[in-house]
Amino acid sequence: MKKKNFYIISFFAILIIITGFLFLQTKADAQSTSVPVSGTAVITNMGYSISFSGNNGGTLGNIPYNVQYDISNNSFSGYAWSPEYGWVNFTGLSASIPSFSNDTETPTNWATGAISLKGTNGGSSANIPYSVAFNLDGTANSVNHWAWGGNVIGWIDFSGVVITTNIINGTCSYTHYICASGTNSNFVDGTSTWTWDCLGANGGTNQTGCSQDKNICTPPQVLNSNNECVDPTYSSCNNNLELDNGETGIDCGGLDCPSCKKPPKYIEN
Repeated sequence: MKKKNFYIISFFAILIIITGFLFLQTKADAQSTSVPVSGTAVITNMGYSISFSGNNGGTLGNIPYNVQYDISNNSFSGYAWSPEYGWVNFTGLSASIPSFSNDTETPTNWATGAISLKGTNGGSSANIPYSVAFNLDGTANSVNHWAWGGNVIGWIDFSGVVITTNIINGTCSYTHYICASGTNSNFVDGTSTWTWDCLGANGGTNQTGCSQDKNICTPPQVLNSNNECVDPTYSSCNNNLELDNGETGIDCGGLDCPSCKKPPKYIEN
């Protein structure tokens, strides 16, 4: 009976562990994904601009900046730069302009540089709905591309703002100088290993230090670029349609194909 109870308890313990793992995995998969924002929004009543990425931030024009957009909950984060207003701090579905001077005649939150990216209180009548949304290709929605900065700042047009949707993370492969994703770079043909990097694109991450160990060949065999040990004295140029005997091309034109040795002269008896 005790043995039976032990198996039952063990079964439920394993079940709880598996359920917990699946829950954590689902939670991890559901984590937000932030992508870079680029382009320029325009404060329409003044013609002022807000740039979402660049290297010209700050009064000296030498500070890099970039706003991120979380596609899982449609929220913004990070600092943008306005040549007229300075830094614009985006948090969620709102933004603020720290340097904006308070209008003492209109002591409301709008006069402090607060911007809303979604609401129903737009316009001087405070009853116009607005929001900022993006299409699947990353461009701003043709209808929902407006934010509201109150009667002081007014409408902000996001139609010139773009989010990056095709993020590529650099990923190594098992074969030297090849990336499973991303762009290969920084090739090094070392004594015992090949090393290279795989660079991401559109805000994706880089994976550096990719490597493949070289096979150790016993002389007179030598290593070719396919990591194969081949006999350099063997005539591998058989001109068939297979990459065999160390060939790297069907016409033996590859760098690692040994020179074709002339066949022995046929001697008649």
